[in-house]
Amino acid sequence: MLKKLWKRIKERRTIRKINKAFGFPLREYQIEYIFGRINFLPSNRQSGRTLAHCIRLCLSEGPPLDIKEELRKSGQPLTLEPYRGAEFETHYNSPHYKKWFAEELRRVYTTLKKSRVKVRTIIF
Repeated sequence: MLKKLWKRIKERRTIRKINKAFGFPLREYQIEYIFGRINFLPSNRQSGRTLAHCIRLCLSEGPPLDIKEELRKSGQPLTLEPYRGAEFETHYNSPHYKKWFAEELRRVYTTLKKSRVKVRTIIF
């Protein structure tokens, strides 16, 4: 019980930092997705799916993510984590989409690091 409470407190602090870093509040479903309580995001355009997914990747734990290696895999989809956003189904194999997503991820990662949010190591 105490662990859950402490975890929620840390999550709230992190969300406050993220909201301040980006200059707007995240929606409740984005927050739920970022912390793994749901695995589905709305399918309509401009609903914040890509931002939520990038933040989720940045906050995730594990070995460093090598985005350069992901971009080198021509003709293969991104293998970062299951994700369905930003017309992923039609473009996930295209080099253009992979570069766009990598740049979005870099932008989010840089913003979070500047705001002193604890993030996973990502190699760009």
